[in-house]
Amino acid sequence: MNSSEPLATISLSEPGDLIAATPALLGFVPRSSLVAMALGGASGRRLGLTLRIDLPPPEHMGEAAENVVTGVLLDHPAAVVVIVVGPGGDAGPPAVEFVERVVAGLAEHGVHACHALWTESTAAGSRWRCYGECLCTGLVPPSSTSPLMAAARAEGRVVRADRSELERLVAPLDEAVLRRREALLDAAVDAEAEATFAAFADPAYPAASAPSASIPAASIPSVSIPAACTPATSTPPASAPAASTSSASTPAAPTPGEPADDAAGEGGEAGSVAAADDSSGAAARKAGDPAAGRCGAGERRPGERWLDPRAEVIEGIAVLDAALDAAQEAVAAGRAGGDAGVGVGSPVGPADAPPGGGGDDWLDDERVVAITRALQIPVVRDAAVAACVGSRPAAAAALWAAMARGTPDPEAAEPAALLALTGLLQGDGALANVALQRAEAAWPGHRLTETLRALAAAGIRPSELRACLTGVPVPHRGRQPTKPAGTRRGRAPRPTRRRKRRG
Repeated sequence: MNSSEPLATISLSEPGDLIAATPALLGFVPRSSLVAMALGGASGRRLGLTLRIDLPPPEHMGEAAENVVTGVLLDHPAAVVVIVVGPGGDAGPPAVEFVERVVAGLAEHGVHACHALWTESTAAGSRWRCYGECLCTGLVPPSSTSPLMAAARAEGRVVRADRSELERLVAPLDEAVLRRREALLDAAVDAEAEATFAAFADPAYPAASAPSASIPAASIPSVSIPAACTPATSTPPASAPAASTSSASTPAAPTPGEPADDAAGEGGEAGSVAAADDSSGAAARKAGDPAAGRCGAGERRPGERWLDPRAEVIEGIAVLDAALDAAQEAVAAGRAGGDAGVGVGSPVGPADAPPGGGGDDWLDDERVVAITRALQIPVVRDAAVAACVGSRPAAAAALWAAMARGTPDPEAAEPAALLALTGLLQGDGALANVALQRAEAAWPGHRLTETLRALAAAGIRPSELRACLTGVPVPHRGRQPTKPAGTRRGRAPRPTRRRKRRG
């Protein structure tokens, strides 16, 4: 479900205009889907949350309809437009019973479905018709004439050919690449463990005399996060998956957090995620699970690291900044390897090359390992969250997408969750949902992922999420004051006088 702020003030008066604008609202071209658009605002006709769900089989129809109603009601709509995209039959439009259940469910909550439309495709020239008795019909206008698509082009937004492009955006790279990087991560953890052991075993080892460094205040971005938005401590999984897997298939019911099947328009936050004591990781490594031991290796208790933690933070911030600079250059040169959000890939239109394939040459093994290790430091992770709301959202999205593809499990959960956060901040619920699925597959129980999933399900708007991260309050948009009954040209109503009865 997508509930993003409007791109601009645009008037869509014809049903065909709404159908043509659907791909821009969702971020991809829907197929075999039901799309629900919430209308609200002071006029009752302002386009709000947009939700999409796959057309369900008959046995799941009731549950799917209930989830659609629950999801769209998160936006407190005054009315709802229902659009079905999919092939019809000789008897007419498909999913008639499903549409009737959705409309009836909305009516039970006092919300009117002002339009219920069907079209085989959102492409120009496709015929649409109404589910009602009026049987009104028309043709979908070209996207080139759609004012919403024009506004999306101006914003640099991306419309993907289908949802599978999103899934490929975070799909793991070649197994050999991931195993090679996993070995490098293991070697880095082992080297640090040996250095720590040497510091405790040899009193002459220069542990206490490690060079100290002061951290410039400007080098660490500050993120003010309310307590309600801060996730609890993360703990590594008991056993990591043996191999990376792509995101799960779309559930029949929408999850508020993506364009509906995608459900979700706006969701939640994430502050620093402190990992657990490394003793659990060490136990996991002894049990033969090196991946679990890697997680949290950079977050031991104070005094357990032989290196100066302040110097390590500075190094981690430098690694993050250098990676964002490289991602910015890759985006500018068109080498970002996918359409990961605003400004990445081909704007408003299917990409010529499949995302995620061969476009990550700017992110080599050494950099992946360095970023992965840096993200295990809480202050660096906070800086990564701040980058999602910074001045380079396209670079941040490209970096997190490439890291989600090229990092072995379970560490891939960190960049995948940051990519989901970027999607939620952009109002791109579809991107957020596939990124969350990637994070959940990599690290079940990852707290940042759980927090983002919950806040996305709550239907929080991008502006509210941004305010949660930055501390800048959201301007209140109240209803416009209505004129008192009986007023004429804004004047106060005249007092009525009772006529005396003539006796």
